[in-house]
Amino acid sequence: MTERARLRFLLLSLGLVVVTLAPGCRSNKQIPATTPPPATIEAEATPAAAVPAANPEPVAAPEPIADPGPTAVCEALRARLAEPRIFFDYDRSSLRGEAADYVRQVAADLNGAREQVARVVVEGHADERGTVDYNLSLGARRAREVRDALLAAGAGGLELDVISYGKERPLYATAASEEEHARNRRSVFVVECAGER
Repeated sequence: MTERARLRFLLLSLGLVVVTLAPGCRSNKQIPATTPPPATIEAEATPAAAVPAANPEPVAAPEPIADPGPTAVCEALRARLAEPRIFFDYDRSSLRGEAADYVRQVAADLNGAREQVARVVVEGHADERGTVDYNLSLGARRAREVRDALLAAGAGGLELDVISYGKERPLYATAASEEEHARNRRSVFVVECAGER
């Protein structure tokens, strides 16, 4: 290969490298302050013995992994308890066996997060069969039944409120099957975390 061909090949290769790397240079990505500045070509070319000893800039210690904190604990509990898991028989407000077990577990969870939880509202719901007034009363009985079970399981000392929505907030607005009606007959927990008031 002649000198001229080598030079042309070198320039072509260099141009290809520049074209390939140029889009990456336009990035708006900022380098974090803890990242040391990149070494320059001059510093790499200088032998280590010739570099004068200087006091290096102190390197910041890496940030410790943050404790999830009370808000994260409460948020996780809120998300888990928002899922309806307490269902009632038609025209009844007493807890079924599996619902009573679940309420005992919720009481234990609330006791474990007592410092993070400011308040718990127990909602009572009914299906759409029956009058508005009757279903509001039935929803209130269901919510009180769950609250009383929480207290009996040791969740005393927490602010526990009840509210009834009767048939006003169904999961299935146009329930067509008994299964859908049964899902509307429920009780749900709404957790308010400390510091949200």
